[in-house]
Amino acid sequence: MTISIEKIVLVSLLLFGVTITKGQTIIPDSTQVGDTVIVKFGNNSNIVFHIKDQDDLATLKKYDLNALLRDLSLKMENAERKGQTLYIEGSDSYRYLKDSTLVAVIKKDSGLMERDSTVSDITVMDDGQSGDTVLSEEPDPTEKKRKKSYHTGSFEFGTNNYLSNGQFPDASNALYTVRPWGSWYVSIGSINTFAHSEHFHLELGASISWYNFKFQNNKTRLEKQDDGLDFFEDDRDFRFIKSKLTVPYINASFMPVFKFGDEDRKPLNDKNYSTGQWNIGIGTYAGYRIGGHTKAVFDDGDSKERDKARSNYFLNNFRYGLKLQLGYGGVDVFATYDLNELFVENRGPKLNAFAFGIRF
Repeated sequence: MTISIEKIVLVSLLLFGVTITKGQTIIPDSTQVGDTVIVKFGNNSNIVFHIKDQDDLATLKKYDLNALLRDLSLKMENAERKGQTLYIEGSDSYRYLKDSTLVAVIKKDSGLMERDSTVSDITVMDDGQSGDTVLSEEPDPTEKKRKKSYHTGSFEFGTNNYLSNGQFPDASNALYTVRPWGSWYVSIGSINTFAHSEHFHLELGASISWYNFKFQNNKTRLEKQDDGLDFFEDDRDFRFIKSKLTVPYINASFMPVFKFGDEDRKPLNDKNYSTGQWNIGIGTYAGYRIGGHTKAVFDDGDSKERDKARSNYFLNNFRYGLKLQLGYGGVDVFATYDLNELFVENRGPKLNAFAFGIRF
């Protein structure tokens, strides 16, 4: 059974009228002609609505009247204007049986009206009747998808280091001790976010990242031996400027994110993303090594030289670990910790790499 949305609006306005006129008397008019009911309220106001049979009243219960009023949100610029008629048309397949199209017909002589900013995609056309103007909100077929998922780019920049048995190698003055400033961690990737609710999202990410371990001792060199990795100090009579180990990975990540505060959705390349909320997330990641090299920069007295060597250096091919992020809006601070060791067991020092920084 289909019910005219006109009846819904009129009954909704009646309910709305009851709410805004608390303390005033609402008097049903004693005059009923056929299927017409006139209800007087306030001083000089009345509402007229039509119901044909009891089945229509039963169908009316299926509609979310609060959602109808909230989405419509049309306000008169001048409450004293006369002769205004408002219609809303739809069917059981539309929004107020969870999805619908809104059509508002406003007589031109009623003056301008403003709509709530949450109502979008309004078009204006002539309905060809009595010089009325029609404001139509057509459903956006991608609206549900936009609200449920969206895609953003990701750039992370910070510093990296590693721990040996829970301690920094500085304590033992090991040759592989890392210089905190200059050991940069960089990651470029993309994130697909699935919004299960306003306050709980799931982030699935893919990225390419680089560990850059800049050694504290500029003379530190690495050499791959048959039985393992050898860290040694270059004894040539040069002025050594820099020595580092770089390891790149491709990564995948899974991050549940909890959001706090009011959601403010803004457009980005025809998609929606959330800003204006605090968020905290803890998740996991896994990566596959796609290279590795060392680089030493020194001055031999005649010119500045760069000695670059590519090797696997007994580096583990995989990395996996935990990631924590905390942020506001579109900017987060993050921290990662590799649960597995940087080097193959018994082929290099036992080191667990970590990084922290800012994500945009």
